[in-house]
Amino acid sequence: MDDKNIVTLVPKVNSSDVKSTLEQICVPLTEFVKYNDLPINNVLATNEEKSKLFMTFSTAIDSLPIEQREKSEYLTKFVIAGAVGLFDGALNYLWNEIIKTLREKIVDYDLMYFYSIAEQVNKNYKSLKNSEDLQYISDHDFLEIIRRIGLIDDIAFHSLDNINYLRNNASAAHPNVNELTGIKLSSLVEDGIKYAILSQPNLSMITIRTLFNNILKNQIPADDFDVIAEELIKLNEVTLNDFARSIFGVYCDSKTEGFVLNNIIEISRRIWNNLNDNTKYNIGAKFGVYRVNGDTARKERVNKYLETVGGLNYKDDDSIVSELIDLLNQLRSVHFSFYNFYNEYCYARDIEKLIPKTGIPNAIKKLLVKTICVCYAGNGKGYLEGVDENAVAIYERIIERFSNEEIKYLILLFSDSEFTVEFFKSKPDRRIRQLCQKLLDKTNNEDLKVGLQLIINYPRLDLKNLHFSQDYQNLLAKIN
Repeated sequence: MDDKNIVTLVPKVNSSDVKSTLEQICVPLTEFVKYNDLPINNVLATNEEKSKLFMTFSTAIDSLPIEQREKSEYLTKFVIAGAVGLFDGALNYLWNEIIKTLREKIVDYDLMYFYSIAEQVNKNYKSLKNSEDLQYISDHDFLEIIRRIGLIDDIAFHSLDNINYLRNNASAAHPNVNELTGIKLSSLVEDGIKYAILSQPNLSMITIRTLFNNILKNQIPADDFDVIAEELIKLNEVTLNDFARSIFGVYCDSKTEGFVLNNIIEISRRIWNNLNDNTKYNIGAKFGVYRVNGDTARKERVNKYLETVGGLNYKDDDSIVSELIDLLNQLRSVHFSFYNFYNEYCYARDIEKLIPKTGIPNAIKKLLVKTICVCYAGNGKGYLEGVDENAVAIYERIIERFSNEEIKYLILLFSDSEFTVEFFKSKPDRRIRQLCQKLLDKTNNEDLKVGLQLIINYPRLDLKNLHFSQDYQNLLAKIN
């Protein structure tokens, strides 16, 4: 056989050799496509970009153990798609493996606890029970849930969410005009392997899983409750509050056995004072829901719970707060999903209708400020302002109703990484500053004015780091 007909695709120091090899593979294919009068432009990546991908690919998968590579069919598909220039298809193979792997990790972890958190993110997930139902959770919400559980950290969440975004907007999953470069695609592979394929649960995730199962299966000795509560209080705020809401949901279930009820109430009364107001109001709002629906048994159970933990002042006699909580959670879920620019309006409209004329209820102020301001600032994507244009007027009318307390909550949100996640992009950065500028005229509180001015003047595209500044920390001591 003539040596010039032998195709050898291996990593080489000389990029021209790699490019030459790729041309040998793709030229006949390209000619065939052209022969049939089919388009080439904006479909296949250039040989230069393919060469960059293959020059960096081996480094990108370096952390993946050999025994796992031998089973990684998705990487074979990724390589072949990349070799012929179908970068969007390659990215789709990568994302499918990421979400498949993470779902398998959750099945191995604890589906019941996972779904208890999922229900808190979006009430539409309440009916989901088994591993097959995982497909009905949006990819962004799925990442948010496993972040809150502790399977991935904040950095991993943002990295994987970026792959999800590109998969939706620059891959074969949906029509698009975005370009993927070889270097970018290679880095996405590295992130996917590092943050998903090789991810391991953190200590808090293991602790919560063990405790949650023990609460349901064993009668916990009375002497152990103080020790358990001390360990729970050491967890981060999100994990602790998610856990508290999860066991409260079990407490309200009519099928829950007596010893489980005792386990839950003994732990809950010891950690209640460490929970945030959002959680307390969320729990208290259930009283009004069960009351309106005529569910006397669960209404009385909520009342007993609140009475035992010392939380009767958080009890809500109406169902409006619970309805608003559900709508705000659904709006947040839609905002972070594909086609959010077309789906936010109906939720925003219903939220505005439910807010009483007397003002925003105390129970939902923090959640409302965060959700409405996140949606108003937008995600920086798309060709316009990065927001649902139909919903903007509604967001502005709700923001117009902000009092000093709501403005305070907005300032406090800059220490929330989920709130500031998009502020490295120009559109959300500009919009949140414009919002703060408008609110300057709505308050006479000097501390709040200082806080708003601090946000407005902070270095461009760096608001995610505002909470590290000494000026911000000094302000928190005054307004918190």
